[in-house]
Amino acid sequence: MPHLQKRRDLCLTEGPVLKKILYFAFPLMCTNILQILYNAADMIVVGQFSTVEGAVGAIGSTSALINLQLNLVFGIAVGANVVVANAIGARDEERTRRAVHTSIWTGLICGLIGAVIGLIFSKPLLLWMDADPALIDMSVLYTRIYFLGVPFTGVLNYAISVLRAKGDTKTPLYVMSLAGILNVILNIIFVAGFGMNVDGVAIATATSNAVSVIAILIKMSRDQDWCRFEMARMKHIDVKMVRKIIRIGVPAGIQASLFSLSNVFIQRSINGFGTAVVNGNAICVNLEGIAYTTANSITQASITFAGQNIGAKRYDRLGMIIRDCYLVAVAVGVAFSGMLFLFREPLFMLYMNAEDSLREATIAAATVRAYYVVIPYFLLSFMDVGGGISRGMGYSTLSMIISLLGACGFRIAWIYTIFAWYPELWVLYLSLPVSWILTGTAFLFANLWIRKNYLRSQQKDAPSLA
Repeated sequence: MPHLQKRRDLCLTEGPVLKKILYFAFPLMCTNILQILYNAADMIVVGQFSTVEGAVGAIGSTSALINLQLNLVFGIAVGANVVVANAIGARDEERTRRAVHTSIWTGLICGLIGAVIGLIFSKPLLLWMDADPALIDMSVLYTRIYFLGVPFTGVLNYAISVLRAKGDTKTPLYVMSLAGILNVILNIIFVAGFGMNVDGVAIATATSNAVSVIAILIKMSRDQDWCRFEMARMKHIDVKMVRKIIRIGVPAGIQASLFSLSNVFIQRSINGFGTAVVNGNAICVNLEGIAYTTANSITQASITFAGQNIGAKRYDRLGMIIRDCYLVAVAVGVAFSGMLFLFREPLFMLYMNAEDSLREATIAAATVRAYYVVIPYFLLSFMDVGGGISRGMGYSTLSMIISLLGACGFRIAWIYTIFAWYPELWVLYLSLPVSWILTGTAFLFANLWIRKNYLRSQQKDAPSLA
């Protein structure tokens, strides 16, 4: 048996699924939370130490825009995850090694592309979104510095995808823990110590990502399995492998961008309610990221589990994977969204100092979003894991189409119809849980249909006993 398959955390094609999903997802969940805390640390430090009013909203209002521009290029990392997982599942050592180093190359290229796109289009898009004139200069400054560090983020995302594909979710946790601590320290030094504002937290984030890349590549270079990083192999790039990564990853990237596009339209509508609502929305969105990323860890697990089992042609395990991933995702979604809602007011207060003149209005605005978005957040978990299972089973294009119609198309249509007729904040927020129900249900039926097709193909290819 190949060396790579001896490790307990890599053997995803045998044994019970539920226990291994939890074993796989917990470190990944912690890693994702640390990544979310990067942005949270930016906003909290600015809110507590900056003397410029509205700085929290200036950072928070850029999240939908940044995600829109980066989700396409970084969403392709799903293709790297699936390609590496398939090679491991097929027990093909040389293919695995080529997939690993091609993935790192792809991450660097995508990071450079993402940086160029962000630097060119951030300001025009912020203006199109009707960003608050009082915040626009700070928002532009934050995004431009942020995008200068995106090449590091690109390599980091693809390296993490490689580690996830082989079942290693602990290494990213250790690396991101180190980077998270560094990020908080630099935030405080730049803002509280040097008197900087959004520029300080953007520089801190970019620096932390650079340190993370160096650390994770050093760790991968010391591994002794098929996914070991070797600089000598970076001299060559497998064009066919790149095409395969892009073929699988582009639909996933487009799918992620579609969600961000709909959120850009929602953010544009929110900007019309004034600075207090923009700030309150930004705070609540930032906190929601914790609930989302915990559920998304199950989605990432579903991609890896489905990918390895498809590569190994263990189609008989797809039913267990679908059932257990849905079960864990919804349970995690309920638990974390419930805790966020229960402790919402103390958490909101972390983002504001006592001298903030918009304090009460900001809390009121954040509370409205909490009622209509945080409480039903488990529905997003239901939808997200469904899309992950589809992509892991190789149906990225179908997953993209469902997202286009069920999430992006529906939300934009809601804004120009229902919200246009009843321009209330709660009506705008209601579009989110309704879209989660519709899209999640479509994914569930699609995944059952995909599994049925795989089982039919397995029966068809089985040797006859006659």
